Amino acid sequence: MTNEELLEDLKQYISATVSQATAELATKADVTKRFDEMDERLDEIQNGIGEVLLEHDNKLREHDTQLRHLKHKLA
Repeated sequence: MTNEELLEDLKQYISATVSQATAELATKADVTKRFDEMDERLDEIQNGIGEVLLEHDNKLREHDTQLRHLKHKLA
């Protein structure tokens, strides 16, 4: 095998290796899409937590009102 052939084989090997490695990398668009999806999921979770907290807050206010009425009746 001549030096020219070895050099050509080496170039092909390097090219194939780099091509394979870069094919596995996520593109900027892929990363942006994943962040957008995660942002939507986090918004859904946050909204769900907010609804539950509001329900608990309303229940606590209701209990507070009932306790005040009971204290007033006992006094």
